[in-house]
Amino acid sequence: MEQKKYYVASSGNDDQAYLKAILFAGELAVNDKDIKRIVLFCHTKETTVWFERLFGEKKVKKLFSGIDFNGIPVPVQIETKKTYDKQKYHSPSDIVICCAIDSKDLFTIDDYSITKYMIVNPWQKDGTDKWIRA
Repeated sequence: MEQKKYYVASSGNDDQAYLKAILFAGELAVNDKDIKRIVLFCHTKETTVWFERLFGEKKVKKLFSGIDFNGIPVPVQIETKKTYDKQKYHSPSDIVICCAIDSKDLFTIDDYSITKYMIVNPWQKDGTDKWIRA
């Protein structure tokens, strides 16, 4: 099964682009019963602070364990390079929203068999050029 990939034409901490990506992931999950969760994939725990503008500090802390959002049928959870475990699940069941990561990390996620959908929300477009060309 090949992953389906989507690209958000944005850059920097674009709050609206992140909200759109989460809502779009929710629509994908509504239409695909194999999806078990939506992952907000960030480079490190420290790079998740921009989500506090969207959700507040308390909710961001809860996102590391996974929380439910109104209208989204699966939990939304923050994962980092360190915590995203491709061995945890054995079938393609994740929608991964790639938050401000570069081509190197995008290629890594491409190799994860648990990722059914990727939604790439870049920090800088030129940081994802190699992945886009591939």
